[in-house]
Amino acid sequence: MRNYNMKRTNLRNSGFTLVELMIYMFLSIIVLGIITTTFVYISDAYNRTSSAFDVQRRVETGIEQVRRDLSQTSLNSIQVYPKSGDRKPGVSMITACQEEKVSTHRSQDSFTMSQYGVPKWWGHVFYTVIPREPQPGEVGTDFQGKLGSLVRWTLPLDDKDSPPYPFPTNILPRDFNKNRAVPRVILRGIPLPDSPRLKGLDHFKTDGVDYGGFQVAFVRQEKDNKGGVTREYLSTRNPADFIGKSDTKASSELVQVNITNIYISERSGKLSAYSFSFCVYPRN
Repeated sequence: MRNYNMKRTNLRNSGFTLVELMIYMFLSIIVLGIITTTFVYISDAYNRTSSAFDVQRRVETGIEQVRRDLSQTSLNSIQVYPKSGDRKPGVSMITACQEEKVSTHRSQDSFTMSQYGVPKWWGHVFYTVIPREPQPGEVGTDFQGKLGSLVRWTLPLDDKDSPPYPFPTNILPRDFNKNRAVPRVILRGIPLPDSPRLKGLDHFKTDGVDYGGFQVAFVRQEKDNKGGVTREYLSTRNPADFIGKSDTKASSELVQVNITNIYISERSGKLSAYSFSFCVYPRN
């Protein structure tokens, strides 16, 4: 009889009481919440880092394309837009780089030279900021319909009329559809001239013209009698226009490119803005 009671008592004490069960459940919920919060935080951090890296990679690729075209063109062929009523920011230049198909999905530029050892001008290159459809992350924000894409398109010259010297084109960015040119998107998320200003990141302006998030301008340098630079500023007027005039000394052969890129995350709605400026020296 005594042994039976002892076994029954041990069996009764081997389970969990209701209070203990509630405590264990409460602790399990806390641990699970901590694990879930940590996972969400790490996942969001990874997504932010991945998105930022992807945006920066696209920006660097676009910058390299613009830099290469400007470095291989001739200074006196560069035209900056808006011009003659065309409100789209952009730039045009002559090029000796002919596009060649390497594969179905890849092409490369081949720099061509004439028999006299000078660039053989192949055509004109245009960079233009055009409006684009709002992306999911932009819907409902101040930037809905206010961001564009920087596109690159080319207009080959007629081989019979290929000039021995570089010259600017008389085609405006608004006319590229008429010439059946196929634009290639270089960079998305460029603020249009009428887009909102960001704190600490204003639009690029020169000579009273708003270029939004993309501007190409000529660096002007005023020098003293000893040749020292006293003032440096930007102008959208080509230095070739000043040849033989009194302010020729203020001309330089440097071209500055300013780019602002905006990305709005579809998941978090967080806005990221990147601004870049660099100078290029046209070599031809």
